[in-house]
Amino acid sequence: MAKRPRLIPWILGLALPACGLGAFFAAVPGEVLLICLTGLVIYGSLLAGVIGLAGFLTRGIRLQKALAAGFHGKALRMLQKWRQDERLLEVLRTRVPLPGDTVRDRLVDVVRESLALRKAAADLSNPHVPKELRKEIKRRTGDALESLWPKCQDLSLLARPGMDAPEVETKVTQLLAPLEQLADLLASTRRQLAHATFEGVSLDLGDVIENAGAMKWQATEAPKMNSMLEG
Repeated sequence: MAKRPRLIPWILGLALPACGLGAFFAAVPGEVLLICLTGLVIYGSLLAGVIGLAGFLTRGIRLQKALAAGFHGKALRMLQKWRQDERLLEVLRTRVPLPGDTVRDRLVDVVRESLALRKAAADLSNPHVPKELRKEIKRRTGDALESLWPKCQDLSLLARPGMDAPEVETKVTQLLAPLEQLADLLASTRRQLAHATFEGVSLDLGDVIENAGAMKWQATEAPKMNSMLEG
């Protein structure tokens, strides 16, 4: 005996509700229907606004919770996402345990230069920074910062009691050179933006990448840093 197609029960099950909805819309005046739809749209917008406001108001709670639980990389990523630059630097200086002041100073330098470069490139009133260059600097400085947060988390774990060892100290020391190089390259790119603005000339994306070198860092030095603490 042939089996009935499974689609038929679905069609029969939806037929009655569909007929009911059709009859309802046919019976309701157009003005009333429009008012109902408008009310649904307003309600949805208000609900989305309330949810967004709740997320904004609980930022501080989520940040403190992450820091208290030892998820320092997550906390720094939150602050980057929220564009709280000064707070980001403050937390990195005072709330993230790191194995030594030298490492902390290098990380702060890199983050400060990254944020300064992003801010300088985002100035829409500067006609000497083309749109494609703005977008590229924003993307690559964001990528550079994102690559630092996992390392900050690893370093914060190494700063805990009982984690000190000569081998660990050697690996941490190896991070200083690429961090210093990145800070210098970011500063070099920012100076190039300032020089072009002073001279009244427009920068070319290729010139910035080739001459300043800071934009290359993400593809060359970041993978090295990712392997230094693992090797």
